[in-house]
Amino acid sequence: MADETATQATARMWEQDMRIDRRKRTAAALTNLISREIAPFLGDEERAREYAARAIYGIIMDQGLFVLTEQDRIDLGLPPRDDKGWTADEIRAYEAHLSMLMTRPLPHLVMPNEKPAQR
Repeated sequence: MADETATQATARMWEQDMRIDRRKRTAAALTNLISREIAPFLGDEERAREYAARAIYGIIMDQGLFVLTEQDRIDLGLPPRDDKGWTADEIRAYEAHLSMLMTRPLPHLVMPNEKPAQR
């Protein structure tokens, strides 16, 4: 494969995985959005803006940040989220967890001046 051209290598890669890399597309879009918003604070130096954009993109990719929009959720058939970002199922699961925590017996606490119970 040493004499394989770049076009052949790309074709071979696409044969292995035809999926679009949504994570890179989302990271690039978020980087662009954030970069435009912070550009006035970076001054006129192009190098500073480029450095900031690369740093933002790197953080997004390293941390695995991915944004799933409401339209994406609808397209995937996922349940809608409320104004605080929770689905009804998530709220029920969280409330059940909180109820379990509130109703479980408390562990026996030994006070500083209390002698341990004899068995």
